[in-house]
Amino acid sequence: MNVEEGMELLRDPKVWNVSLAPRPGVFAKSRPTAWQFAAVGFATVAAVAIVTTSAVLLSSLQATPPPAAPITSPSSVPTRTPEPSETPKPSETPEAPEPPLVPSTERTGLNAPAVIFGGDCSEFISTGEMGDIANIPVEPYAEPDDMGTIRDSELRVYAQLGAMVCEWHSDEGSISLTVLREEAAPSTKHDTCASYSGGEAAMMENPCVVDVVANGLRMAGVVTWPTRTESKAIAKRLIAHFESTNAGDAVGPAPAASPGAWPQQTNCESLSPLPLDGKDVELSVNIMGSDAGSLPFEDEIRDVFAAPGCNGEAGADASFTVIAVGDGAWQFDTALDTLDADNTDYSATDLTGLNNAVKVTTNGLSTTYYLVSGPNYLSIAIYGETDDAALIDAIVAKLG
Repeated sequence: MNVEEGMELLRDPKVWNVSLAPRPGVFAKSRPTAWQFAAVGFATVAAVAIVTTSAVLLSSLQATPPPAAPITSPSSVPTRTPEPSETPKPSETPEAPEPPLVPSTERTGLNAPAVIFGGDCSEFISTGEMGDIANIPVEPYAEPDDMGTIRDSELRVYAQLGAMVCEWHSDEGSISLTVLREEAAPSTKHDTCASYSGGEAAMMENPCVVDVVANGLRMAGVVTWPTRTESKAIAKRLIAHFESTNAGDAVGPAPAASPGAWPQQTNCESLSPLPLDGKDVELSVNIMGSDAGSLPFEDEIRDVFAAPGCNGEAGADASFTVIAVGDGAWQFDTALDTLDADNTDYSATDLTGLNNAVKVTTNGLSTTYYLVSGPNYLSIAIYGETDDAALIDAIVAKLG
């Protein structure tokens, strides 16, 4: 019987009627043997090794992710309050630094000090009043613009002091007066009919020199009539009128000195001695005498204010003349106007510490500087060869 036939007999319920059941104990659980424990251990190790190897391989195949930011809750982590930003202040215009001093030929644009009576001689004494004083009709007389260096130097000082020069002429004679505030040039004189101090005029017998102070004003000048008797009578009436008349507000107070101004009375004594090249240089008034004669008042103005300037020696081969005017920066403009009118060439020059600096060279023999230092004016004429900048520095230092 083959296999197929045997299988058919087994499936035929009519042939087989017995049930198959295992004997007791045949399939009871048995204790594992040692090799079985080892097998299980090896299997476990292998499984762990496989899992570990797989993890390593997977991790090596993936890019390393960036570290995740820690998750924090507001309640567990204190929140740092940001420092308040400074509230921007309103923009403040910073104080501009003072510009460096650059020598310039530009004019200062300053004006001369106010002149008493507004510079109008008729406000001092009218033409009619002066006619009554002279007992004859008179006419105002104006000096020519260019009276020469001597008179110009006086007029420059008068302008700085706010003084006024007035003159009246008639067919018989003339009256010439300078009027200024007494404080500008104090005097204790009371000359009603004095004489000239020198020159040809001192030999004349008919003029009467007057120099009197009244009501805060000083009046100095000369009355010239054909005879001294006539001159003296006119001078007496003139002084009486002057002493009895109070100018009041027509004069006004003297202007206050500007910050940084040099002393108004900058004379040669105040500049001496001048330290220069290790030596002390003494300065003297640049005497510009005239055979025509001079009034005592004019001589005083020359000495006290050094109107014509001060002379000094700058070594063996050079000399200089300096004119310094405190609060006189406006005179720089006047100097340039004169140079322009005379068609004189001038140029800016590089001098440290000066606001305006111009120089004029004459035939290679002399150099004149016109300078502005703050509110002040300085004119220096140098003859010969010397260190011009060192000389100017020494003078400015002495004045300051």
